[in-house]
Order: sequence, then C-alpha cells, then structure tokens
Amino acid sequence: MNIEQIDDILYSPEINSYNRLDAFIIECRGAKGKKYWYGLKSALIASDNPYERRSVLKKLINKDEPHKDSLMTESDKDYLKKLPNKITIYRGMSVEELESGDFGLSWTLKKEVAEFFAYSYIRNHSTSKHKTTVYSLTIDKKDIIAFFNDRTEHEILYMVD
Repeated sequence: MNIEQIDDILYSPEINSYNRLDAFIIECRGAKGKKYWYGLKSALIASDNPYERRSVLKKLINKDEPHKDSLMTESDKDYLKKLPNKITIYRGMSVEELESGDFGLSWTLKKEVAEFFAYSYIRNHSTSKHKTTVYSLTIDKKDIIAFFNDRTEHEILYMVD
C-alpha cells in the first residue's frame, strides 16, 4: 500500500470526517512503517470526534510499527524540541469526560483552542448536549506522543495514564 492508495481510501466520496478513522482501521491495515503513521495521522487530523474511538486510537498509537517519528513534520519536531521540559496542555471536553478520567488523546498548547472545542465547535455531535469545560495538565515534554500544527491548533497527542 502506498501513500496515494491511502489517500484514495481516506478521502474517497463515501468517507467523511466521522468514519475516516474506521476507514483507516479497516482498509489501511496493511500499511507498514512510515505509510502506517502517515495514514493514521491523516485519519486522525481529518476526523471529527475521535474521542468516541479513543480506545482503538490508543492501540493504534501504541502499535509497534517502525518510524513512529514520521508522525510529525520536521518543523513540528523542531517546534516540539524548543518547548520547555514541563508544559501545560489543555483539552476542551465534556464534564462527563473530566469526571471519568478517560481522556481523549488530542490536547493543545493553546487555551483558546481548547475553549473553542469546548464551547463553540458544532461538529462534535456526541457531546453537543453535555456540559463542557476546559481542563489543563502540566506534563513532561518527554511524554508527548506527537505535536501537530497542520491546522494551527498546536495539537499535542498525549495519553493520560
């Protein structure tokens, strides 16, 4: 499977932002190495509400597949390198998620981005009727899975133990 085939699957007319992660899981399972990470990142950043698939997503992120560092662009790696060893990250979430402690993986370095996802983002249908909040954590930089800034969201992938 090559990059073009992955893109053809993930961005085909019948795939949308709500089923893109499932399309990766089902259709791109043969991807290996850098292609696996490319497909996973593409599916993740172009998906709405990956929180619903957080258990599967955590398994996909933890997969023992080579070249995990290819999740990030060189500029994202450079940006991450320049951050201090302790950083504060934010997540817009439902109060139910906060109380459960079963957090999603997508966090941000920008409080205003978390506030947007908590209070303004209209495409998160599964929590649209729930009370929302912004939660922050101070973490060690070494525990960050990846940093993405493709959509200027200063997104941090981080798993709370």
